[in-house]
Amino acid sequence: MNKKAIIAQASVTGSAHLQSGTPCQDSSAVWFSSDGEFLITIVSDGAGSCSHSHVGSAFVVKKTVDILKERIEKNKWFYNRVLPDAVQWKKELFFIFKAVKVGIQQIAEEVKTDYKAFSCTIMLAVSTRYGMAYAHIGDGRAAIRTENEEWKAAINPMKGEEANQTVFITSELWDESISSNYFDANVINESISAVALLTDGCERASFEMLSFDEETGKYYDPNKPFKPFFEPNYQNLFKMKWAGFSQDKINRLWAGFLENGNAKLRAETDDKTMILAVFEPENTNEKTI
Repeated sequence: MNKKAIIAQASVTGSAHLQSGTPCQDSSAVWFSSDGEFLITIVSDGAGSCSHSHVGSAFVVKKTVDILKERIEKNKWFYNRVLPDAVQWKKELFFIFKAVKVGIQQIAEEVKTDYKAFSCTIMLAVSTRYGMAYAHIGDGRAAIRTENEEWKAAINPMKGEEANQTVFITSELWDESISSNYFDANVINESISAVALLTDGCERASFEMLSFDEETGKYYDPNKPFKPFFEPNYQNLFKMKWAGFSQDKINRLWAGFLENGNAKLRAETDDKTMILAVFEPENTNEKTI
């Protein structure tokens, strides 16, 4: 178990997919440096209507981790203990996402299938205790726990004009002049103690998504992490570490929680993926957290 980052990671096949015999179309990946200072987390949600989206999402998370590790080393972020600035990060992402898309196209050519059959979203974060560089294409949610123990959203999910519509890494977004309309990226320079990435199958259980604006008379999405969901799970990860649970056991328990942890999770028919990563505070007696 890593001494600095404690991680829960799982994907659960949605009941609708179980009934139809469709595989889980979500995927996720985690990598952290040997001392836990740098943590990469990635989730991807395959497009429900696309025949090979589960293959696409699995490829996307693995390929993106591999490229990100190379870029972190090349740019000496790990060595210098720094995150890129927002401009540099956006340039890096254009390179990374385009390389991933080319990889999808190569797989599609090998199996003689339209590469859009591999369509999927992607959300990623390079995190440290002192900040996070994030990016996403498509929907899903992300939350961070700030130094004052509050939970706040890190991204705004990309929604289309129609219900359940979003964009994918296979979308035509590779002209730099329009790319910012299709993928969002930024760098958060503040102390954080936890990061959560999740596909949209988990959002109803963990985010406040619908509120009524009295002034406009319209409903809107406040995109607000639900603290009573995240905070107990944050605390439970420390308890599991102190109890000596293996990573496999933590992930199995996390999968069970995503399956049946509360009424909204139980009722969800879509695939559910969530990574929750917490940074162990420095110079803190672990039993007092």
